[in-house]
Amino acid sequence: MRGAPSWVERDRILAVACRHLAELHNALGITPPLSCEPMPFWGRPFTVIRGERFAKALRDAMRDPAVQSMAHKSLIGSVDLISDNTDLLEDTGRRRALLALYA
Repeated sequence: MRGAPSWVERDRILAVACRHLAELHNALGITPPLSCEPMPFWGRPFTVIRGERFAKALRDAMRDPAVQSMAHKSLIGSVDLISDNTDLLEDTGRRRALLALYA
Protein backbone atom coordinates (compact mmCIF):
# COMPACT_ATOMS: atom_id res chain seq x y z
CA MET A 1 0.00 0.00 0.00
CA ARG A 2 1.37 3.42 -0.86
CA GLY A 3 0.59 6.61 0.97
CA ALA A 4 -0.86 9.71 -0.63
CA PRO A 5 2.06 11.89 -1.74
CA SER A 6 0.48 15.21 -0.78
CA TRP A 7 -2.16 16.75 1.43
CA VAL A 8 -4.20 17.48 -1.70
CA GLU A 9 -4.35 13.78 -2.55
CA ARG A 10 -5.12 12.88 1.08
CA ASP A 11 -7.92 15.46 1.10
CA ARG A 12 -9.37 14.00 -2.12
CA ILE A 13 -9.29 10.45 -0.76
CA LEU A 14 -10.81 11.54 2.56
CA ALA A 15 -13.61 13.28 0.65
CA VAL A 16 -14.35 10.04 -1.23
CA ALA A 17 -14.50 8.16 2.08
CA CYS A 18 -16.79 10.79 3.62
CA ARG A 19 -19.12 10.62 0.62
CA HIS A 20 -19.28 6.84 0.98
CA LEU A 21 -20.08 7.09 4.71
CA ALA A 22 -22.80 9.66 3.99
CA GLU A 23 -24.31 7.32 1.39
CA LEU A 24 -24.27 4.47 3.92
CA HIS A 25 -25.98 6.73 6.45
CA ASN A 26 -28.69 7.66 3.96
CA ALA A 27 -29.19 4.00 3.03
CA LEU A 28 -30.14 3.26 6.65
CA GLY A 29 -33.24 5.43 6.25
CA ILE A 30 -33.18 6.57 9.90
CA THR A 31 -33.08 10.27 9.02
CA PRO A 32 -34.24 12.22 6.00
CA PRO A 33 -31.63 11.90 3.24
CA LEU A 34 -28.77 14.36 3.51
CA SER A 35 -26.45 15.62 0.79
CA CYS A 36 -23.47 13.34 0.34
CA GLU A 37 -21.40 15.89 -1.53
CA PRO A 38 -18.24 17.08 0.19
CA MET A 39 -17.76 20.85 0.06
CA PRO A 40 -15.03 23.40 0.68
CA PHE A 41 -14.38 24.33 4.28
CA TRP A 42 -15.21 28.05 4.53
CA GLY A 43 -13.15 29.07 1.51
CA ARG A 44 -10.14 27.09 2.63
CA PRO A 45 -8.57 24.44 0.42
CA PHE A 46 -9.96 21.56 2.51
CA THR A 47 -12.99 19.42 1.74
CA VAL A 48 -15.53 18.49 4.43
CA ILE A 49 -18.83 16.62 4.61
CA ARG A 50 -20.24 18.88 7.35
CA GLY A 51 -20.73 15.99 9.73
CA GLU A 52 -22.68 18.14 12.19
CA ARG A 53 -25.65 17.83 9.80
CA PHE A 54 -25.63 14.08 10.35
CA ALA A 55 -25.27 14.43 14.11
CA LYS A 56 -28.21 16.86 14.25
CA ALA A 57 -30.38 14.67 12.02
CA LEU A 58 -29.66 11.65 14.21
CA ARG A 59 -30.38 13.63 17.36
CA ASP A 60 -33.68 14.84 15.89
CA ALA A 61 -34.66 11.27 14.96
CA MET A 62 -34.27 9.98 18.53
CA ARG A 63 -37.54 9.07 20.19
CA ASP A 64 -36.52 7.62 23.56
CA PRO A 65 -36.92 10.42 26.16
CA ALA A 66 -33.85 9.33 28.17
CA VAL A 67 -31.66 9.32 25.07
CA GLN A 68 -33.14 12.62 23.89
CA SER A 69 -32.31 14.30 27.19
CA MET A 70 -28.67 13.28 26.82
CA ALA A 71 -28.39 14.10 23.14
CA HIS A 72 -29.95 17.55 23.35
CA LYS A 73 -27.40 18.76 25.89
CA SER A 74 -24.55 19.18 23.44
CA LEU A 75 -23.13 17.95 20.17
CA ILE A 76 -19.52 18.83 20.94
CA GLY A 77 -18.20 15.29 20.46
CA SER A 78 -15.57 13.63 22.57
CA VAL A 79 -12.94 15.37 24.65
CA ASP A 80 -10.37 14.42 21.99
CA LEU A 81 -12.01 16.98 19.70
CA ILE A 82 -11.48 19.71 22.29
CA SER A 83 -7.88 18.98 23.23
CA ASP A 84 -5.05 16.65 22.35
CA ASN A 85 -3.12 17.62 25.49
CA THR A 86 -2.07 14.32 27.04
CA ASP A 87 -1.86 15.84 30.52
CA LEU A 88 -5.54 16.74 30.28
CA LEU A 89 -6.62 13.47 28.68
CA GLU A 90 -4.64 11.14 30.94
CA ASP A 91 -5.03 12.87 34.30
CA THR A 92 -8.06 11.15 35.81
CA GLY A 93 -8.31 13.88 38.43
CA ARG A 94 -9.42 16.33 35.73
CA ARG A 95 -12.35 14.25 34.52
CA ARG A 96 -14.90 15.84 36.85
CA ALA A 97 -14.01 19.26 35.47
CA LEU A 98 -14.36 17.95 31.91
CA LEU A 99 -17.85 16.66 32.70
CA ALA A 100 -19.02 20.27 32.91
CA LEU A 101 -18.53 20.49 29.14
CA TYR A 102 -21.28 17.92 28.70
CA ALA A 103 -23.73 19.21 31.32
